[in-house]
Amino acid sequence: MDKYNLHIPSNVKNSVPIIYIYIIILNTVILTILTIGLNRVLNKPLNRLIKGIFSLKFEKETSLKEKGIYKDLADSINEISKIIVDKIKKIKLRNHAIENWIAAISHDVRTPLSMILGYSAMIKDDDSLPKEVREEAKIITENSLRIKELVTNLNLATSLQCNMQPLTLSIVKLTDVVNEAITSCKNSGIVRNCNTEIIIEDEDITVMVDRGLMLRALINIITNSVNYNKEGCSIKAVVPKECTKSKHATIVISDNGTGIPQDRLDIINGDGGYQKAMNKRQGLGLIIVRSIMNVHHGKLSIENGMEKGVNVTLRIPKVS
Repeated sequence: MDKYNLHIPSNVKNSVPIIYIYIIILNTVILTILTIGLNRVLNKPLNRLIKGIFSLKFEKETSLKEKGIYKDLADSINEISKIIVDKIKKIKLRNHAIENWIAAISHDVRTPLSMILGYSAMIKDDDSLPKEVREEAKIITENSLRIKELVTNLNLATSLQCNMQPLTLSIVKLTDVVNEAITSCKNSGIVRNCNTEIIIEDEDITVMVDRGLMLRALINIITNSVNYNKEGCSIKAVVPKECTKSKHATIVISDNGTGIPQDRLDIINGDGGYQKAMNKRQGLGLIIVRSIMNVHHGKLSIENGMEKGVNVTLRIPKVS
């Protein structure tokens, strides 16, 4: 074993705390310089990348010019931005072409259709003609009116799905809209084979909607119930009372008819199910209802009743 003696002068030993303080200060300065340097080298380019990513949310084209470790990421963001902008341009061109095509077809169909309706109405009301001829003219009139309605529905469905339908928003009471929809269906004879009932649990619920479109949605739902129950049914429209904390108002339209097969109901309520489930009886009615709810930021749900029939629920944001 060896033994060493270390001698430290007293003046050096007394200055050790000061040396430690200097070392701490020096380390703090070095860390500050490194932090500022890393912020300039790493964070600033990263912030530019983050802004570029956020610009994609607003469908704006970005042009990031980065070097070093972020170069590949910046190039990817630029490429994605170009793809998004290009697709948006193509979608706008497609929507514009669809709008022009629908408008042209509507114009070309309505002109001869008006003439058909005019002549068929004259024949139908001419008592000097044989009854068979007048009955056939009545069939022509009814089918011509159906074609006219289909053209109108096609225009509306296209406008709603392409966000080309201008909204005339106003504050309305749900009870007024429901009463008007039922009255319209009665006056037009849509529900001539059905019993109707209106239950209003809250007279004061108001919503901000396009009154005409909301009426159209309710009438389409009622018409669907009638079409699916040719032998008649009872149709009930309910405006239930909502709790004060609820942000939505509700309309429930139900019938006691034959209901919808569960497999078909699953398709209707699935993604894109309204288009898949469309048939001759349904036409564009259900698609229009869903589109109307979408433009009002509302929700549509369809389900079979506990015993029989169908319940259609519309949930619309309340006026705060």
